[in-house]
Amino acid sequence: EECDKYQSKDSKNACIVNLAVEKKDVSICRQGPQNCYRAVWQEFPEEAVCAKIDILQQKDQCYYHVAAKRNDIGICDSISAQLQKDACLNLISKINKDISRCPLISNATMRDDCLSTFSIKKTIETCNMISDSELKEKCVIDIATINRNYDLCNSLEQKDSCYSSLAIVNGDIEKCSLITDFGMK
Repeated sequence: EECDKYQSKDSKNACIVNLAVEKKDVSICRQGPQNCYRAVWQEFPEEAVCAKIDILQQKDQCYYHVAAKRNDIGICDSISAQLQKDACLNLISKINKDISRCPLISNATMRDDCLSTFSIKKTIETCNMISDSELKEKCVIDIATINRNYDLCNSLEQKDSCYSSLAIVNGDIEKCSLITDFGMK
């Protein structure tokens, strides 16, 4: 009603957005443009604001934004779209440097991305959870290099890369004899 006085659609939409933000009321957005919801939840990143949004995609984006703003992984559970929930878990796990939630990510690519991010905290168990074979090998090479453990290289397809990495880190040129690829020696 308050915005009906405007003749042009752009002016009326701007009024609706401003009014919704001013009153912290997303229900006003039902009469306005799609960006109205975003304007309210960016100004007031609160779960209560998200809960009042009727459009599921907008609601999920709101929860994602609130989780990121508050650095609260629990808020990700309120997201209904699985891919968005996975993205939220991935993001907050990285922000918190907390690998424990990575296995909960159902999208394999995002889960692998999350798990492979934590090179310092990696364990062989973590590497074995990674489904992408290249990322898994890189993970094992990282652990072998950090722990200066040549034995970990033996189970890999990329043994030579692992041996090379370790030889360089350890400054141990004699270990280059383990490398079978003459171009890499």
